[in-house]
Amino acid sequence: MSINKLFVISTITFIYCWLMIGHLDSPEKIEPFASGSTYSKKDTPYKFRVPNDGQIMLFEVKGSVAMNSWKSIDIEIYDAQGNYIFAYTDELWAESGRDSDGRWTEYHTHLEYKQRFPSKGEYVAYIHDMSSSRNAYSKSSFNFRVLALNGDSRKLKVMLWISGIIAVICLLIIMHRYENGYSSFKRKRARRIAKEAALGMRTEPMQVKTAILLFAVPTFFLTLWAMHEDDADIDWLSYSHGKRHIYVDKQLREHSLKSAQFRTGSGRGGK
Repeated sequence: MSINKLFVISTITFIYCWLMIGHLDSPEKIEPFASGSTYSKKDTPYKFRVPNDGQIMLFEVKGSVAMNSWKSIDIEIYDAQGNYIFAYTDELWAESGRDSDGRWTEYHTHLEYKQRFPSKGEYVAYIHDMSSSRNAYSKSSFNFRVLALNGDSRKLKVMLWISGIIAVICLLIIMHRYENGYSSFKRKRARRIAKEAALGMRTEPMQVKTAILLFAVPTFFLTLWAMHEDDADIDWLSYSHGKRHIYVDKQLREHSLKSAQFRTGSGRGGK
């Protein structure tokens, strides 16, 4: 099989994965942002719905902070019965300085985190925020929302990377041959490829069909897996140990399971 055909097959696979990832990362329904000032440090619950068992939900926060300051955001999640489940935490920040290359500025003002929910139903979130100083708090603000996504794009990114790397390698080989006078795009070869396409690729060698299967079959099953809603239970306490932005207040969870509607603040502070 020629390097040209492998390049075409891997490129088509890459484009498909890229488009499908965009679809999986898009929300099933657009929800407006809620103002952080309306919910933060108050007993006002933010209600959201998980439409299906095993649904991938997106936590999204957008905000602004004063330069050289930070704001930590904690979102505690409870089910409809008032049982504490877990909390999502992250930080907004803005920093500036000067080094040998001159002045620099960095911002982190848009937060996103995807989390699978094993059970469908109504949930509520309580918001807590903390800033690096009182002055920074008065100059900062944020909005947030929780959205249901079409699937888990992380499962398809493996094929995106594999096909992309193969396509780049093939392209480099083709460019090298072209620069050395061995162009793979001569008219004679182009006419033969066009003729084979018109005949429904009946004259394609078995190697091409094998390559197509090697790309198409795993891509197909990875797509099904990414769209499958996994409703397996999660041990949130154990699960949180390996997650940077998910934590579980063990004491709060124990009290919550013993007595529904038990709730208290458990913000962890910031940077």
